[in-house]
Amino acid sequence: MLIARPTGVGRIAHGLAAASRGLCGGSRMPGSAAHALARPSLLPAALAPRTSPLAPAVSPLLAAPLGGHTQRRFAVVNLRPKNPKYRKAFKGFFKTRSGGSIRGTTVVWGEYGLQAFEGGRLKDKQLDSVRTMVRRVLKPEKGARFNLRIMPHRPVTAKGAQTRMGKGKGAVDYYATWVSPGAVLFEIKGARREVALKALDVAAQALPIRTRVVEKNPDMPYAPRLLPYFVLKRIRDEEFAKFGAIKGKIRRAAARRARRAAIKKN
Repeated sequence: MLIARPTGVGRIAHGLAAASRGLCGGSRMPGSAAHALARPSLLPAALAPRTSPLAPAVSPLLAAPLGGHTQRRFAVVNLRPKNPKYRKAFKGFFKTRSGGSIRGTTVVWGEYGLQAFEGGRLKDKQLDSVRTMVRRVLKPEKGARFNLRIMPHRPVTAKGAQTRMGKGKGAVDYYATWVSPGAVLFEIKGARREVALKALDVAAQALPIRTRVVEKNPDMPYAPRLLPYFVLKRIRDEEFAKFGAIKGKIRRAAARRARRAAIKKN
């Protein structure tokens, strides 16, 4: 036996009738109500088919199929490399500026910037959320621009929970980038000072590392890639002087302990 599947308004009435039977514990509704739900011609005007332009419109909630799939929207992170050379990579580490390099530590394009006070790893989702929040703060300012100085280029993989060891590297979960201490992360240009500082404060609160706000130095728009040799020599001399002072304190303390021990023996 073939049963025709109701369509249109009949489908809605069929669903309402099924729902009413379920709410009533499986029993049928009173005769008049069940008869009205089962026959589309007896439905009220709100559920009647539109036969003329003057007919009332069907409600969007009633027009949608009952029990259908509800569309959900998820944030799409577009801060990812489009054509990476390798799909997966090693974990890596952030670069330490031990050779005197100061590249990327000054504000170049904008007027105010957010500088990393410590090294760490930043995810693409974090940078995308920071960019969205900063743009929301800068929206009333005409001509304000937000520049991102870093790009998440290193893929980070992950495996599911309760997965046995082996069987290769996991799938790419997100992209990240390592930042070194002193690197400028974001820059703002064309905004008032109070608005720019507020936007950078919002960005700093959303990051997992400590940061500070820096301004552009008009006397030195482009910093040298390396510190001059005499500056490096002065830094090394100060470090050795501090080390010598600490070593002298340790030696004097050891001498005092030795004298006290000798006095006690005598």
